[in-house]
Amino acid sequence: MKVFGQITLMLVLGLSQSCAYKSDSGRWIREAQAANSHADQSIARGNIVAARTALQEILARPAPASIPEQDVIIVKQDIFFRLAMLELQTGKPKAALDWSEQGLSLSQKHDLFTANLLVARGNALEVLGNETNAVGDYHKALKINEKLLNQALDNGRENSE
Repeated sequence: MKVFGQITLMLVLGLSQSCAYKSDSGRWIREAQAANSHADQSIARGNIVAARTALQEILARPAPASIPEQDVIIVKQDIFFRLAMLELQTGKPKAALDWSEQGLSLSQKHDLFTANLLVARGNALEVLGNETNAVGDYHKALKINEKLLNQALDNGRENSE
């Protein structure tokens, strides 16, 4: 889970660079960074309640209008994913299902964030005994990841020419 926090941190850092000139935007981005960092530290200490609370608090804060909607969606989807995985780790698949569905309701693009949420939802469905729908989510996530990998490989070839 720490890897996902680091991915979010890199994403959020990039977003904060692009909107650092706007204080409200920069503040919300810094708060998202701090929530992820606090969650990572809390998880490392075994304090799942504090991790959950930190992530839920940033979701409850409205993002400034100056941040592009797609950037807000990405940050929120990553937090929903982290919450879903946290609930799975603590044996709460129904809560994990709810968090993953909330994240997917924001957007379902062919990106890493959607793929992560599909895997989280698939894990929750599998634990809840709904293997058929779980396999469907795993398959969708696999297709997204395959497409992203092919795009990355194609970009790598183009850059090396």
